[in-house]
Amino acid sequence: MTQAAPHVPYKQFRGKLARTMLGVLLPISLIPLLLMGTLAYSRSRQVLTSQIENTLLALEERQTEEIDAWLDARQERFNFFFISPSTEQAIRVVLLSRNTDSARYREARQVILDTMEEINATGTLFHQFLLVGQDGTILVASNPNLEGLSLKGTPYYETLMSEAGTLAYFNPAPIYNSLAVIMTRPYLGADNIPRATFWGLSGLSLFEDVIAGSDILGARHYAITADGTYVSIGETTKAAVGGPVIQPNDDQMRLFAHPLEDTSTPIFEYTTFDAQPALATYTVLPKLQLGLVTEIPTQPILDPLNSLPFFFYLLIGAVLLTAALTWAGTRRIIQPILNVAQAAQHFAEGDWLKRAVVNRNDEIGLLAYSFNRMADELTKLYRSLESQVQSRTQQVLTASEVA
Repeated sequence: MTQAAPHVPYKQFRGKLARTMLGVLLPISLIPLLLMGTLAYSRSRQVLTSQIENTLLALEERQTEEIDAWLDARQERFNFFFISPSTEQAIRVVLLSRNTDSARYREARQVILDTMEEINATGTLFHQFLLVGQDGTILVASNPNLEGLSLKGTPYYETLMSEAGTLAYFNPAPIYNSLAVIMTRPYLGADNIPRATFWGLSGLSLFEDVIAGSDILGARHYAITADGTYVSIGETTKAAVGGPVIQPNDDQMRLFAHPLEDTSTPIFEYTTFDAQPALATYTVLPKLQLGLVTEIPTQPILDPLNSLPFFFYLLIGAVLLTAALTWAGTRRIIQPILNVAQAAQHFAEGDWLKRAVVNRNDEIGLLAYSFNRMADELTKLYRSLESQVQSRTQQVLTASEVA
């Protein structure tokens, strides 16, 4: 005879399928959620980055237009200011005079200064005016302390004395101690030979007026002169640097190794002087022999996207909600199966009238219906066998009585 399988306690099987399905369905549900979250984060970051880039390009265009207008207004006034006959005479007196203390010299000096100050009649275009001799000596200056000093040998002198031009230079000692825009115009004698040069100097404060209001999204600005000096422009940048001069890092030195050459891309990403990731534009201003950097640090703008508590709580909430929905869905599937199993257990224990509840029209309902059919057939078979046993028993009893 075949040995019967050992009886296994019914409680051992409870809940295992539910936990298995939860373990399978929960990760499957979370993967699309995490994928959508990652895509949403990437898209949001891309939109913010695109907004920064568009802002930078708009700032660059506006600044270029305003700087050109700023220069044109000064160049027009400086290159074409009227030199009257009295001014011509005063210049000749200054050029030929040996006694700078004479009344005639002082009167001529004042005439020259008054003529140049008329350039500022429509507003402060220049901070200082100079009349420089061909040997580099400052003959007349709006700052009298500069008169008699020689500019020959300074790095900026040869560039400005060679022809009428404009140059942005940092700390053009001894005439200024910050970033200055210097314009020059030669004075020609009657023989059309240069005798002296007019100099007009606009200090950094006037140049900063051009970019006033360009602190959109925390934009910062600094200029790079032809000799590689990094000069902060605007209060935002000065506050971050702590002074007018910026000490460039490796990224900046690599990108701006040639200050008067434009970058190959309109927008580039790099690390700023104060170690912040930033997007920036670089504009070469050939009229000034200067480069202008406009940068927007990205960390303050993108940090809200990287806010750990918000995304952490959002993820925990999503996991809990998904787990609850998955558990409820799993229980809805498992409970009817468990009911069928309980009916089968009661039937196996001798309750021949126990039947499973059929209240679904899916595969689980089919399972319950099939169980009930099986139970009905087994009950009929049992009843038939029982009837046959009783009949045989009665026959045996009758035979024994006859015997």
